[in-house]
Formats: sequence, structure tokens, C-alpha cells
Amino acid sequence: MKTRSSISRLRRVEQKRAVKTAIWGMVIVTALLALVVKFGIPLLIQLAVLLTKPDSFPPENPNSQILSAPTLDALPQATPSAKIHVTGFTLANTTVMILINGQVKTETLSADGKFDLPIELSEGTNVISAQAKNSAGNQSPFSASWEVIRDAQPPTLSVTSPADKSSTQGNSQKILEITGQTETDATVLINGRLGQISADGKFSFRFQQNDGDNPLTIIARDRAGNQTTQTLTLTWHP
Repeated sequence: MKTRSSISRLRRVEQKRAVKTAIWGMVIVTALLALVVKFGIPLLIQLAVLLTKPDSFPPENPNSQILSAPTLDALPQATPSAKIHVTGFTLANTTVMILINGQVKTETLSADGKFDLPIELSEGTNVISAQAKNSAGNQSPFSASWEVIRDAQPPTLSVTSPADKSSTQGNSQKILEITGQTETDATVLINGRLGQISADGKFSFRFQQNDGDNPLTIIARDRAGNQTTQTLTLTWHP
């Protein structure tokens, strides 16, 4: 059976052993830190300097450049003009080509990636898109397309009833139905107020007359902005 003195002696031995182990551990950690400071940090600095040099990376090979499609700004749905400007952006230092109905109409080299090109429209539907190419001849996909209708003709307009210079009398004739015909994509204004148009282009409008002469201005306007105007004068007396 161990005595108290022997147990106390064993504890002192174990404590000395633990202190020695801790000291050696601190020595080893300190030595490792010194090695990292002396060799590791300078090595990391040299690596960072090397990576930030302009000549650290090989120049981009134009033959391997992947081109994204140009982006076109919004275009009008319809216009009476023979010429419009197509604007948008693409990759810098590439040539952008504007196509109408699949045919290249114009192209330009864009240094900063922006472009603004005038193009001639044909009467009718013009499907407009763009494509880019670089100096190596690589071509991008086609951009999203816009459909622009060139319509230089004013819409047809005929007033069916009443006839110009019509004269009516009595309260039952105070309100008249204005009817007529125009194009299916047009809008009709009667003295600045919108008339109702059916799918076949027929329009109607209920007009309340005042005592005496009642001038009417009827305007048919298509989606390109062309318009046709007719004027009537109706006379009413109570």
C-alpha cells in the first residue's frame, strides 16, 4: 500500500513532466512561426507581385473569344418614316451588323460597345436584328429581333351617316349616331372623343347637338401615326 509521501512524490514528477512538455511545445510553435515569418510571408508577397504584373497572364487569343449577342434598344412598332436609327450595345472593339429580314444592311466597328446606325426601311414589315463579329472573324449569335412596320399611307375614312350639312329639328333628333368606316388598326376621334370601332373597322359615336350649327372634326389615325381628317357641319333646332 502506497504511503502519502510516495503519492506526493509521484505527483511532483508528473507535474515536472507536464511543465517540460509545455515548454517544448512553446519552443516548437515559436520556431515554426519564425520560419513562416522568414520564408512564408516574403514568398506570398513575391507571388502576389508576380500575379499583378500585366505580363503575368498571356494575351487573350481572339480566336478563342466567345461573343455574346448584341442588345438592341426598343424600336417603334410602326412608323411612317423611311429611315430610323437602330441603337444598342455590344462587346467593345467588335463590329456590329444590322440585319433587316435576314440581310445585312449596314455595319460599324464599335470601340466602346455602343452603336447608333441609321437604316432604310421598306414599305411593310421589317424584321430587324443584329450580330457581332471580332477581328478573328468569330461571330456572335443573333440578337433578339424587332418587327417594325413602315406605313406611309394615311388610313381610309368615310362617314356613312349623317351627311354633311344635314339639318334636323325636335328633341328626338337632338342626339345623332355618327357612323362610318376606317381601317381595322386605326382609332377614330370625333371632336377629340374616342369612337367605338368594331373588328371590321366600322365606327360609331353618339353626338349630342346644340341649337344651331354643330361643327364636327373626325380623325382616323393608324398605329404609324398617319391620319385622315373629315369635317362636317350639322344643324339642329328645337
